[in-house]
Amino acid sequence: MTGRSRTAAPGALRPFDRRALRPLDELELAGGTELFVLTLPGGDVEVYETPRHDLVVWAYTAFVPVAVCRGPGQPFVRVSVDELREACLRLDPRPYVAVDVVPPGGVHYPEPDRHEREPLPLIDPAIPDTSMLWLPVRPGSVGTTRPAVEMAEGERGEPVLLAYTSLARLRAELGQRRAAVSVRADRLDHIVSQTGAGTVAVDAAVPGQRRDTDFPRHRTEN
Repeated sequence: MTGRSRTAAPGALRPFDRRALRPLDELELAGGTELFVLTLPGGDVEVYETPRHDLVVWAYTAFVPVAVCRGPGQPFVRVSVDELREACLRLDPRPYVAVDVVPPGGVHYPEPDRHEREPLPLIDPAIPDTSMLWLPVRPGSVGTTRPAVEMAEGERGEPVLLAYTSLARLRAELGQRRAAVSVRADRLDHIVSQTGAGTVAVDAAVPGQRRDTDFPRHRTEN
């Protein structure tokens, strides 16, 4: 009789031990699965150091185990394996990734008491939200506190800052896998000064050959 190995269902949790760790550089997931990666409140990827001085990044294939392990308030970022590798390039030694593993320490971010929350302002769906803009960023900077903005190149070679009024519009123009961050519209002038952009293009159409690819290398941190 031939035995068959069983694969854990997505989101099924395993206890934390060394056998549950996989080298990040060797991690492969079927179908381009994105991971929910734990971060610190400031946005940097959370890294755990074991007693043997191995570095571990916590990642999950669904949100529910994130809330179960660390609490509903746990900050996280949703990224592909390639984006996670690029975000961890500076880590030495190279980290392991614990996928769907219960981390030590229990719940760190419990859900706040609803009585302590300030009431949210009423939203009129007929009025578009112009207080936020979406900017394309370098994939490797996702999950960091200062993501690197990707800029296009104008007709005369000047750097152009692309800004979109919704994530849907950004991905409709730049591709569904384009990494992006949201920023307050009132910070746009500051970002322009930091990036050295010659102009800002809002909800701009981009030539098809640039979809889901890097723009020319005008990059800086916002």
